[in-house]
Amino acid sequence: MVANLGIIRIYASRNVVGMETNMNKRVFKLMTDSMTSNIYRNFLVFDRDQIKVELLLKLPKEQLLNWIFQCLGELHASLLALIKY
Repeated sequence: MVANLGIIRIYASRNVVGMETNMNKRVFKLMTDSMTSNIYRNFLVFDRDQIKVELLLKLPKEQLLNWIFQCLGELHASLLALIKY
């Protein structure tokens, strides 16, 4: 799933999740605009070659992993929006 999104590496540090990617800002915008969940969309920020998420609080690892997988699932589902472009 992450390979389809162009994500090369995922890391977590305190309350920040980073995802190194080879996608560009335009693709990121198209994808996030088509996401159905504001919960994930509103936290995602594109910064150079990374998608960053700064969570409001530090989550236990299990909850953090769950959040990351859910967010990636939303991003992956938005790939269909790119087909029309």
